[in-house]
Amino acid sequence: MIPQHRSLAPSISHPLVPGEPCPVLQYADDTLIFLNCSNDAIAQTKHILHLFELATELSINYHKTTFLPIAINPGRAKELADSFGTTVSTFPQTYLGLPLSPTKVTVADCLPLLSPCDKHLSGWRASLLNRAGHLTLSSSVPSSVPIHYMLALEVPKTIIKAIDRRRRAFFWTGEGSCHGSKCLVAWESIQAAKENGGLGVKDLELQNHCLLMKFIDKLFSGESVA
Repeated sequence: MIPQHRSLAPSISHPLVPGEPCPVLQYADDTLIFLNCSNDAIAQTKHILHLFELATELSINYHKTTFLPIAINPGRAKELADSFGTTVSTFPQTYLGLPLSPTKVTVADCLPLLSPCDKHLSGWRASLLNRAGHLTLSSSVPSSVPIHYMLALEVPKTIIKAIDRRRRAFFWTGEGSCHGSKCLVAWESIQAAKENGGLGVKDLELQNHCLLMKFIDKLFSGESVA
C-alpha cells in the first residue's frame, strides 16, 4: 500500500484532484496505482516499493508490471516506463476478468463471453433432453455467463444478440444455431413472464441495465459501491 502521508511522498498525489492522495486499488495480489505524470512521482513510488521489499522480503515483479498511460505522449510514456523499470501497455487491459478501458468497451472486448456459451452448449447431450430440459439449460448457464460483465459494464447489444441466438437455437433444436423456420414462437414471447404467457427466460439487455442501476441507487443513497 502506498503511504498516504503527504510529507513522506509529496509528489504522489491524485492525478485529477489536487491535494488528494493517489487512488490505490487492491484485490488479492493485484494492485492498481493511479499517479500523476511526473518523474518525481515515479521515482518516489519506486522508492516506497523498494522500502516495502526491504521490510517484508516481498519483491515487486516488474516484468509482470505494466505502465498504462492515459492522455500522455507515447515518447513521454516510454520515458516514464523505462525509469520505473517496466513496459508500456495499452488499453483494454484485463483486470479481475473484465476489460479495463478509459473508453466505452467494444464488441471485440466482450468476445470472450461467447466462448464459454459455445463450450457449455456443445457439451450437452441435447438429443436426450425434452423441450423442458432445453428450456432449463438454455435459460441457466448461457444466461449466467455474462453476469460478471453486466455487473460493471454495459455489454454491447451485438454480444447480447449473439448469446440470445445461441439460447434460442438450443431451446428449439438443441444445437448451437438454427434457422428461423425452426422457431415456432418469437423470442420476445419466450422472454415474457409466465403470468403473461411466456416462459420467463431472462431479457439479458434489461437485466444488464437493472444491474447497472444498482450503482446509481447506491450513489444517491450514500452506500459504498466497493
